[in-house]
Amino acid sequence: MNGYRLRLERSSNKGIVYWRCVKGNCRGRVNISKGKIIKKQPHDHEPPDYVGLDFIYSQRGHPLLIIDDYLFRHNRGHYWRCIGCTKYSCRSRVILKPGRQPWCIGEHTHPQETEKIRCGSPPVAVWIPNPKVIFTETERGRQLLNFRGYTYKKETTFKTSINWICAEDKENRNGACNARCVTRQDGAIKLGRRRHNHSNTLT
Repeated sequence: MNGYRLRLERSSNKGIVYWRCVKGNCRGRVNISKGKIIKKQPHDHEPPDYVGLDFIYSQRGHPLLIIDDYLFRHNRGHYWRCIGCTKYSCRSRVILKPGRQPWCIGEHTHPQETEKIRCGSPPVAVWIPNPKVIFTETERGRQLLNFRGYTYKKETTFKTSINWICAEDKENRNGACNARCVTRQDGAIKLGRRRHNHSNTLT
């Protein structure tokens, strides 16, 4: 809401829903009744920069959503649940709708998944909505796409999608890199099954 992320705190018997800022020490609050804001308490910080969503994928190949260094797996519809739901009885949820910022529901009952995220890798052959991508151009005006530290150049343009191939032209000791990805008009990206055979070029 207005660039801030809110977490569901509780609901009353009178139908009032209480939301509060996800930042621990912030006093920002919003109370909603019948779809209307009836009370609002200001935040004590500027809204965070929202640049999209990030994912890794599980050992079984399922995409995991990263929010504030916690991991969520898709449950149903627009709902994602924390991967600690079984081990830690964590009831934290995320509502994720296209074009909107994620809504966090419930507190986590366990530490953040920083190490899992650091060692993880992005999902392949599945569409990733609202990814953290950066578009740049070469001196000759050729468009490039940067995603998770790798740079891709445009290969083929279709009516509703664009195919990209790794921009690492020079062959390394592992041979030429044929890693590919596809982007759609709605901003989603899908990585090909071929992995990069070199380290990423961006930090």
